[in-house]
Amino acid sequence: MKINFNKQTLYTLIIGMCVGAVVILATLILTGGAPWLRAAGVGTGAPDINARYLDGYGTATATSSSKIYISTASGYMPTGSIDTGAILDATITSADILDETITSADILNGTLALAMESKTGGCDGAPCTATCTCSSGYIVLWGCCDTTWPGTITSPAACTGFCGVGGTSCSCTHTSGGGAGNEAACLIYCGTVN
Repeated sequence: MKINFNKQTLYTLIIGMCVGAVVILATLILTGGAPWLRAAGVGTGAPDINARYLDGYGTATATSSSKIYISTASGYMPTGSIDTGAILDATITSADILDETITSADILNGTLALAMESKTGGCDGAPCTATCTCSSGYIVLWGCCDTTWPGTITSPAACTGFCGVGGTSCSCTHTSGGGAGNEAACLIYCGTVN
């Protein structure tokens, strides 16, 4: 069987295909099924970005389940929407944080705690070296020595020399003389952030 196409049949077929394509396209756009609009956001020229373009998840400025969070009127993410488990190590550095954007008022009580300890040491004899060492994980915040036969240092007033800050120990050496009691002594205060 031979089919004859005349011009009118061809035009009718072309018009029918065009109308069908327009109907399908309009349906996709109106139902949110147009894939090129799904990931549209600010700056793409796509109007009316809302939950139907975010795979059915509503937007929210307060935390709740099945929501995509947007910033609050103050420009911050809602409280409780991000925890430290959601941030990969080393993805935020000090270069990413503007000066004076985090103050002590922004840090919850008990989230940063400074643990401190004091250590004393001494030696008897000449020469002898008195060494004070911080516990593991602690660093020297302040320290001092005395090599004038002090006995044990019990207060900073008894110090004749000071230790470097930031290390893990402090030592001082007594080189001459002898007698009873410590001839060199040290006192350090160590700390760590929990």
